[in-house]
Amino acid sequence: MKSENIDTFKLINEGIEDWKDTEFIELTLTKGELKDIVLYVDWYDQDAMLAASDPREIACDVFNGLASEHPLSHSVNAVKFPQYYEDTIRPILQEIGKKYSPCRDVRGDAKCDIEYCARDEIRQLEYALRWVPTHSKILYSDIDEMFPDSFSELVDCLAPKIDFVEADLGDMEVVMEIRAEIERSCGGVILKSDDGVQFELEQIQDGMKLDIDVEAPRIL
Repeated sequence: MKSENIDTFKLINEGIEDWKDTEFIELTLTKGELKDIVLYVDWYDQDAMLAASDPREIACDVFNGLASEHPLSHSVNAVKFPQYYEDTIRPILQEIGKKYSPCRDVRGDAKCDIEYCARDEIRQLEYALRWVPTHSKILYSDIDEMFPDSFSELVDCLAPKIDFVEADLGDMEVVMEIRAEIERSCGGVILKSDDGVQFELEQIQDGMKLDIDVEAPRIL
């Protein structure tokens, strides 16, 4: 432990200087599903990082009280967060770190109940995390939510740059180009991985091609 070291609880994520405002959303979009974004605090080694977390799983260190996960909104502005963390969050973590005192169980494993050791400071931390800076992007669960009236709006959104009906959606570069154009046009973010977006676009495209075939005049 380094509880007397004033240089504790640095944010150890890599590439912080290159983050964009929606970085946390992209961090959690793995394996086709949206995971939680959490501030993972390692009380034993006294550092912290932003991480994707599966709410159905509990890390061993979190279970034993050597670390803790604090959920954040997907609307958190990743560009502004590091400064807010440095000014507001980190001083609270350092105060909690001074009270952190793990004990050993019968097997010799370190354990600690940090909420018992620093109850008031934990409340301060939870309050501070509710006021982190946010971005103004709209969060969409799927493409259908972005174009509720008609997918013809999707076609118009992409034209003339991209002919959606004829687009090669098996090419992931094309899918990512379509995604970027849709998100730019709607001022939002699709809460799906690229694979998830690809699958939904393929479903929309197949439906539109079917409609075209049905409407096409028959030659007798």
